[in-house]
Amino acid sequence: MKKNIVFCFFAVAILSSLFAGHDIILAPSVGYTYTNAFTVKNPIDPSSENINYFKAHNGYLEFTVGLILNNGFTYIEDAGFAAGPAYVTDDQIRVPSFFFISRSLLGYTFKPTQNLYINLLTGIGLTWGYPQVLQVGMPINIGFFCFFNKKSGLNITATDMVGIGFPSFLTNAFTVKIGPIFRL
Repeated sequence: MKKNIVFCFFAVAILSSLFAGHDIILAPSVGYTYTNAFTVKNPIDPSSENINYFKAHNGYLEFTVGLILNNGFTYIEDAGFAAGPAYVTDDQIRVPSFFFISRSLLGYTFKPTQNLYINLLTGIGLTWGYPQVLQVGMPINIGFFCFFNKKSGLNITATDMVGIGFPSFLTNAFTVKIGPIFRL
């Protein structure tokens, strides 16, 4: 964990010097994530229904680092931790769940005013934890950054990541988060 924090600090310092004049953002946030994983239809008996493998309702903590160029091109890296209850199989057996979620996002930021940013991003995401061991997917991210002054503001973001997981086949992770945002 210390290595990741040190790496992020130096990455931000290097990016700040390389991209002077562009917006570098840092955003810690809290939120909620809902993860659902299910199997596909049984190839032997196509009339059978999909069986929900699990549904998880988790609290969420995240840290985001990003670069928004003057032309609107946006690159964001975020990593977060989610924990809470999961309900496994159709019997709704309650078990604890925890996930580490990491996403690399590219896209465009609209700037209707100097202090309001609207992000439309997509990329690749990775989730691992319990009870879903691994998920690789494509997140779609919509974010609103409202700056109150030159350096700080409010971040409200929603992300939906559809992917393929193990041991389940199809997965979906929806996250909503809010927190402060800092512009360097």
